[in-house]
Amino acid sequence: TSADVEATKPEPDLIKAALEKAGTDRAVLIGDTPYDIEAAKKVDVPTVALMTGGFSEQELMDAGAVIAFKSIEELCANFDATPLTSS
Repeated sequence: TSADVEATKPEPDLIKAALEKAGTDRAVLIGDTPYDIEAAKKVDVPTVALMTGGFSEQELMDAGAVIAFKSIEELCANFDATPLTSS
């Protein structure tokens, strides 16, 4: 949570804390703002973007998202096209 870190997005502190708690250095972030993507990029975590946060596909892709979906339903329907299935 934000109580566990000094700075929140676009700083990567929350993502670093989550990785530490999970005991891994491999992850994919699902986010809906350029701030999510910016934070994830700072710790080399790819982002799958959802267009649910008021930002366009172009804005999310320009920020560095790997792929963008209109909704969580579209993400689920196209799950195999995401880095979530990479080994």
